[in-house]
Amino acid sequence: MENNNIDEMKETAKALVGKMTKNISDRLPEWTSILNQDVDLVLLFERMGGKGQLSKGFYDLVKAISEAKSKEEEDRIILAEIETLRAIHTSEEAWKHPKQLLLRMLYCEMLGHTVEFGYVSAINMTQKIKLTEKKVGYLASTLFLHPEHELLLMLVNSFRKDLQSSNHLEVCAALSAMTKLLSVDFVPAVQPIVLPLLNHHEETVRKKAVMLIRRFWVLDHEIVDNDSVFGAMKRGLCDPDPSVVTASVCLFMELTAWSPEV
Repeated sequence: MENNNIDEMKETAKALVGKMTKNISDRLPEWTSILNQDVDLVLLFERMGGKGQLSKGFYDLVKAISEAKSKEEEDRIILAEIETLRAIHTSEEAWKHPKQLLLRMLYCEMLGHTVEFGYVSAINMTQKIKLTEKKVGYLASTLFLHPEHELLLMLVNSFRKDLQSSNHLEVCAALSAMTKLLSVDFVPAVQPIVLPLLNHHEETVRKKAVMLIRRFWVLDHEIVDNDSVFGAMKRGLCDPDPSVVTASVCLFMELTAWSPEV
């Protein structure tokens, strides 16, 4: 009887795989034709209404880069843009649209040039009251900085403040940034605030808290309270939300790799 059930399951799985393969093969010519098209990104921006939504400065930058004929010309455009940003980034007028300004800085960094003068501005944006600006500040900080960066100390106060916010979106923004940026030196400063978030009413916060505790453990398990970590794993594995359980499984794998008796 059991063999019949196994054979039936195999046939069902085989049929499903065949159906999925057929769907993919049917769509493959369409996808290939799309990928082979020579897409003008600037024209695409215009058709989608992007010119009206993007700042003129960023639009002009993207257009100039797309029209560059060589790497040398591209570098000249980016260096000129960096000098423009350096000149305007301290003015109040420029920061009336902070997201656009940081976007231009990020674009320069993506193309291999540094804009260190803008790093502090990104950190300052994490302290804004407006949620969208705060999230952009955290995003830019995670892209500009690294765990050993000397400016990371300036972010700790923002982390501590937002972890205790009543707005779960602010808590999530801080947790996501900490997972990427936190170093061993700052774990003791934030660990007591992170542990209570394992009982937060929002499942997204609980998931990100488990992920951050895993990050603590990976950095240095000797500075983390073992009972708290094991307790976090056990609560997470029994959580009603699947995403929290999945994050807890990752933590469980780290713990069993360190101590198989777990």
